[in-house]
Amino acid sequence: MRRLVHTNGSGHCPDGSSSRGICGADSVPTVEVLLQTERRDWGLPTESSTMPDIAFTVPAAPVILPLAVVAVILVTVRRRRGEPLCFAASLALVGYAAAAASLTLFPLHVGLGAYGSRAPWYESVNWIPITTIDERTFLLNIVLTVPLGMLLSLIGRSLGAVIWAGFLFSVLVEALQLAGNVLLNAGRLSDVNDVVANTAGAAIGGAVVLAVRALRPAAARAPGPAPHARR
Repeated sequence: MRRLVHTNGSGHCPDGSSSRGICGADSVPTVEVLLQTERRDWGLPTESSTMPDIAFTVPAAPVILPLAVVAVILVTVRRRRGEPLCFAASLALVGYAAAAASLTLFPLHVGLGAYGSRAPWYESVNWIPITTIDERTFLLNIVLTVPLGMLLSLIGRSLGAVIWAGFLFSVLVEALQLAGNVLLNAGRLSDVNDVVANTAGAAIGGAVVLAVRALRPAAARAPGPAPHARR
């Protein structure tokens, strides 16, 4: 009859010898023991997990569309009379945010239990800027936030505010991607180069709008002649 003896939490058998989860020369590892051994190798808790094994995908529409509708309602309620360009830019900004979230965060792949991520969280981040740039991805990330910079400038934000907004927007996206990867095994990589590219794209978009405004003829910006006073 084969004998199976579990090790204690330190990974040693009762007789003091080292083991990978089982003791006794004639012992046979069970599935549970093998799983606990693998979890110990990854530095994870070896207690039996009560979390079920779950894997599914969340599409963008059920999450993004309700939030976009709420944002449109808020923009409409706070609309200022006599500023149609600002109102149109605000609505376009809502559409831009919905499209950007759909591209960068969705579809959201969820994996829990046996489908969960076992890699350390820091392996989901590229910490090295510039020297690790992928030219195509870097260019696409610049293009991604050019509309953001333009729209923020159209609603009256300064170039400095536009640059900060582009930076914070990118940091938020990368942080959400990292959280999704660590907690839900979403399978996305957070990259410091994306933050650099997104910030540059927002700056370019804001600078374009400011340049166009500066190049308008002076007569177009000058106020019209004052009406003649009645005698």
